[in-house]
Amino acid sequence: MLYPNDIYDKFSKIPFLKLLPPLILGVIVADSVNFNVLTLLAVYALFLVGFIIFRRETPHRIFSFLLIFFIGMTSVKVLAPEEDIPQNVRIIAECKITDNLVNKGKWQNTTAKVEAYRLASLYDTVWQKSNEYIILYIDSTYKVSIGDNVTCYLYVNPLDTVGGQSGYARTMRSRGYLGRAYVSAGNILYKTKYAPETFWQEIIFASKRVQRVLNRRIIENKEEARDSGVAMALLTGDKQLLDSNIREAYSKAGFSHVLAISGLHLGIIFLFLNFFLSPLLFVRKGKIIRTIMIIIILWTYCFITGLSASVMRSAFILSLMQISFLTTRNYNSYNALFSSAFVLILVNPYFIYDMSFQMSYLAILTILFFFPRLKRWSRADKVEYWLLNRSKGEQGFKKFIFLGARRGFQFVTGAILVGISAQIGVTPIAGYFFGIFPLLNIFINPIIMVLMMQIMFMGFIYLTIFDTPAGTLVGEIFSTLISALNNVVEWTSSFRVASIEYGNLSLIGLYISYAVIILIMIIIKWFEYRKIRLAHV
Repeated sequence: MLYPNDIYDKFSKIPFLKLLPPLILGVIVADSVNFNVLTLLAVYALFLVGFIIFRRETPHRIFSFLLIFFIGMTSVKVLAPEEDIPQNVRIIAECKITDNLVNKGKWQNTTAKVEAYRLASLYDTVWQKSNEYIILYIDSTYKVSIGDNVTCYLYVNPLDTVGGQSGYARTMRSRGYLGRAYVSAGNILYKTKYAPETFWQEIIFASKRVQRVLNRRIIENKEEARDSGVAMALLTGDKQLLDSNIREAYSKAGFSHVLAISGLHLGIIFLFLNFFLSPLLFVRKGKIIRTIMIIIILWTYCFITGLSASVMRSAFILSLMQISFLTTRNYNSYNALFSSAFVLILVNPYFIYDMSFQMSYLAILTILFFFPRLKRWSRADKVEYWLLNRSKGEQGFKKFIFLGARRGFQFVTGAILVGISAQIGVTPIAGYFFGIFPLLNIFINPIIMVLMMQIMFMGFIYLTIFDTPAGTLVGEIFSTLISALNNVVEWTSSFRVASIEYGNLSLIGLYISYAVIILIMIIIKWFEYRKIRLAHV
């Protein structure tokens, strides 16, 4: 029998699981509430008094729930963008270019911060201040660089063709973008060169310049255009050279996430560094040194990939996990996951509408829950244990063979089971946004993971020593690995059963899917506790 105290003991080790739901609920409700910030703060102070005065368990929990709920509402009211720029109206705007430009034929695509604007009318001469960001398409005949200030005529349009109601529009809005605009060369009034205004802006622009230099080094390696585009996407996060055919192949094969710098890429670096730097654990203060080195390298990778919000989010989660390894004996991965989500939502409450944010956390959550269980149910751990025991009874080359077989078996089964676990979490939301269900990627995933690890390792070596004699050899190995990765993906996508395309899942279907997944997790957990109880009777 499963006792309530057992459940309470488990949940007491994951305090942020109790704090996260009221915070998210407060963010969702905030948009439909017309209270101003002062009113919310007054209500918050009232509940804070109740939280302090009432020490009994039930009232205490109610007031703590309401406190976090109103913190979520207040964060939205404080951090919500003003959306003061009129849409579909001709305006004159002062725009600061905030990203490297991607040439797409007639237009070069970038992002820009609208710092001031006024209506394009002879009778309107008053400039309005603004802090809105837009997706900007500038005539490719006009030369402009990151950091430049451009004053131009433009129309700010919705992010999509259905009035900003699509999943893409909601995701981009959660990242701070109001709309999009096209500017021809004839509508540009004047341009002033780059001049940073804040220290953080200087860091961002320096990151973009480093990214541009590294991209040039990759292009100079003289790979095929197809391979150069994938190499840039993997190492620097720049997807400007990716052609439509290779994008389609990766999408059909179920490996679109490979082309977008995310938690996967940082996770590979994180695991590799923990393994490679493990000898430091045997020296004095080695655990602290390893933690500092790993965090520095993770954030350095963020810097060379342009300091995008999604990459910094992943680096923050992994940094928190690495610190947790250092500071706690009874480390709880679920609490680290939920605490990072809690902090990030406080920083930007609109992250909850960001598709990549949702998919990242759903994938990690289902990996944490299902991976160890799938490994146990598949008896993979028993095979590993058997190979380890056989290696102990052998000497020399045979011992090496059994140890190598164990490592290889661990990697292959781990990659497959991690892929299955992640798919459980992201399949419903992928069906909601894209309507595609990949079938073969689970089995091809071990090959892709091996190639990605080698590509990232050799790629960073090449970028470091590219102008030395050894750089030529490393560059050739790097090119071969990139070509092999693309060939595997294109071969996988060539099968008719590579993926199933269906109509986008409805919102109700999405909720039902996750309700079923949660119910399955609860049932599995109940049977596990029941088995433990019976074993101790």
